[in-house]
Amino acid sequence: MTQRKYLIVGCGLIGGSIARKLRVIDQDCIIDYFDCNKITAGFLTRYDHRTNHIYDVVFMTSKEAFNLLPIEHNKHMVLINLLSFQKNAYAPLFDTPREMRQVGVHFMAGSEESGFKNSSATLFDGCNFSVIQYENDETHEEILSEIEPLIKQIANSSEQILSVSPEEHNINVAHTSHLLHFLDLKVPPFNKLSSFKRISQSNKEMWEEIFKKNEKNIMDALGHFISRLRASRDTKMPTFAHAQAIHEICQNIPKNFKGSAYYEVVGNLDEKN
Repeated sequence: MTQRKYLIVGCGLIGGSIARKLRVIDQDCIIDYFDCNKITAGFLTRYDHRTNHIYDVVFMTSKEAFNLLPIEHNKHMVLINLLSFQKNAYAPLFDTPREMRQVGVHFMAGSEESGFKNSSATLFDGCNFSVIQYENDETHEEILSEIEPLIKQIANSSEQILSVSPEEHNINVAHTSHLLHFLDLKVPPFNKLSSFKRISQSNKEMWEEIFKKNEKNIMDALGHFISRLRASRDTKMPTFAHAQAIHEICQNIPKNFKGSAYYEVVGNLDEKN
C-alpha cells in the first residue's frame, strides 16, 4: 500500500485537530504542516519544499499561508478548503494556474479555545458537515469518491454527503453560525445570555475577519432575525424569544449547517438527530 502524504496549511485548532485525527486514522501516513508558529509534535513535520513531497491531500485553514506555498503541481492532489467562509482559494497572483483539484468541507465544530495546543483528535466526532463544490459535476464526483471515506472518518460519521455551492454554503452558515457570533460579539445584550456564554469567549480577531468576508449574508440573516423577534409576542421570556427567532429563520436550512453554537442557542427547540 502506498504511503499517504498530507499537508496541513495553518495548523491551529482546526488544522491541528485534523492532523491528530489523521494520525489516528493512518499511523503510517506522512503529515507535514505549514504555519507561522513552530510546532513541537512527533507526528508532524514542518513543511520544507526541498523534501519535494507530492501530497495526496492538502488541508487549508489559512488562505494567506496557502498563497505563499510553492507546492509542486500535481493533477492528482486534492485541496480541501476548511475555511468558514468559502470562496475559490486560487489567487490571481500565480503566473500559471494551480492544477490541484479543490473541494470545500465545513465541519460544524469548534471551540472557544484556539491554537494547536487546544486541538484534539476528537474535535469533529459526530459533528454535522457539508461539502462545497468548486469543480464541474464530473470532477467533483471523482474527488468525492476519493475523499468521502476520509471525511467521514474524520467526523466519525456515516451521514450522507451534502454538496452545495460556495454561495449557498455562505448563506446557510450566516444564519446558523456567523449571525450568532455577530450577535454575541457585536451586540452587548446577547453576551449576557447564558446560551451565548461559550460563544462570547471566541477569538474576536478571527471572527472580525469572517464578519467582513460574509457581511452581506450576515446582514440579511440579521434582518430576518430582527423581523422574527419583533413579531414575537413572548415578552416575559426574552431568552426564549431569541432562541425561537433563530430556530424559525433556520427551519429550512439543512442540519448539515447546524453546529454546537446553534444548538446551544436554540436549546431543545431543534433536536439534533
